[in-house]
Amino acid sequence: MNRRRACGWMLAGMVSLLAGCNGALVGEWRAIEPAQVAPDVPRIRQIAFTRDSRFEARMVQNSRTRAVSGTYQFTGSQLILTVDRAAEADKYIYDAQSVGRVLLLTQNQVTLRLCREAAGSAPPEAPALPEEPAQQPVIPVHIADSQPAAPR
Repeated sequence: MNRRRACGWMLAGMVSLLAGCNGALVGEWRAIEPAQVAPDVPRIRQIAFTRDSRFEARMVQNSRTRAVSGTYQFTGSQLILTVDRAAEADKYIYDAQSVGRVLLLTQNQVTLRLCREAAGSAPPEAPALPEEPAQQPVIPVHIADSQPAAPR
């Protein structure tokens, strides 16, 4: 019985080695807060990773948002994004650390913080407006019952 259990654990370990670390990132991620960097530095606002090592992202640079896609490689401590355009400048290498639902990506001493979106979650809704206070009933006042105004 123990031998069968040991074989099962070995098989599970081999499968995880073959799958690599890319599966840890599969899903959608959004920037938690704007990164405090110069405007000309590209930064990820939203990114989606797929099981087949592809990604689609929205990046901001010089106040312009652009959509990019390509392939990725995640080693557990490093994330390499290669944009479909094969120019050398379109390869982004980050030191990466996954902490629960938060992904920390560091490049040139700047850290981007991304949060994993829950599967099937709807985009956040606008905050509800406060309810209007209930209107008080109107009590009619007869003019004859009112007191005369004081002289000035």
